[in-house]
Amino acid sequence: MGRQIITEKDLEAIDALQTADFGVGDEPQPAAQLRPRLDRYQDKLLKYIPAEVIALWVLMNSNLTAAEKNGTGLEWVVFGVCCVGTYFYLQRINNVSNQKQLTLSVLCFVVWVFAIGGPFTGLRWYEPWIAGLVMPAFTFFVPMVKL
Repeated sequence: MGRQIITEKDLEAIDALQTADFGVGDEPQPAAQLRPRLDRYQDKLLKYIPAEVIALWVLMNSNLTAAEKNGTGLEWVVFGVCCVGTYFYLQRINNVSNQKQLTLSVLCFVVWVFAIGGPFTGLRWYEPWIAGLVMPAFTFFVPMVKL
């Protein structure tokens, strides 16, 4: 299972290619077994959340905490690198080409880090209980976004 979310538009494009006459042979070749299925809610949920980058963030942030480097601005640097890394990791390694999906996955990373705390804890307005409400609500609703 790749990370690209399969939409109705993707399936229509695949169907159009499979029924197109390219002038190579007498009959179109059956490719139904190669046709992916439309992603459901659970599939989208797994594909949106960049678990690998969240794990990277947790490990790097715990190293900053152990080295007593929290509050030095390094957390924001690591956070920014992970945000940019999420986009390019999904695009180049996992072959995700849908810009809306890439953007939502980066946003998922931001929301998860917000819930964990990270650099946001240094902001005057940050409240852990708000983060604790935002993350599950966002995670619940993001798979309902139509691409």
